Amino acid sequence: MGVLRNLGDRACEQGAIMIPVRDPQLRIELTRAIAEAALRQDSDWEYSRELASWSGRGATAVRGVPPADLPRGRQQYGDTVMRSFPDGWLSVEDGREHDAGELAVIATSSDDRLSRLRAGEAMSAVLLAATSLNLASCPLSQPLEVDYTRRSIEERVLESAASPQIIIRLGWAPISSPDLAATPRLKLDEVLSFR
Repeated sequence: MGVLRNLGDRACEQGAIMIPVRDPQLRIELTRAIAEAALRQDSDWEYSRELASWSGRGATAVRGVPPADLPRGRQQYGDTVMRSFPDGWLSVEDGREHDAGELAVIATSSDDRLSRLRAGEAMSAVLLAATSLNLASCPLSQPLEVDYTRRSIEERVLESAASPQIIIRLGWAPISSPDLAATPRLKLDEVLSFR
């Protein structure tokens, strides 16, 4: 409880709120929306093409996530369906340790540009704080990329009291996990320009 409060404080410092989804019925609603978004995105050709353009690229690619860092096939952790990536090589053991994964929604009072900026800053602060606490974390944006599931989360999980911006899955990383391969990095002047 104290860990989630600590992470929630980091989100509040950035102008957003982090809502742990612990109520069993609300968690069912949230995981149902995550699974529904996965099905809808898997059947969207343009989405699949975009995903393939930056993930599962060959070992010599200078951009994107290498296949060695992507799980093979669709993964599910407990009740949470994860995004499916094309051409992943990473094998995840079926007998992996239980990570006690928690789900939390970072939300804002509205859904304007400033609110989205604050949510991004809050997500960054929460992920950094989670890492410093030796927690594994994974942002889950897919149910917020689909209008239907985004509205479902706003209405059913947040009871229309806030706008969902990102979902974060938090848990303990398996101690026996091997290190992931390094991902390519672009030079700073390729991603940032000063005016």
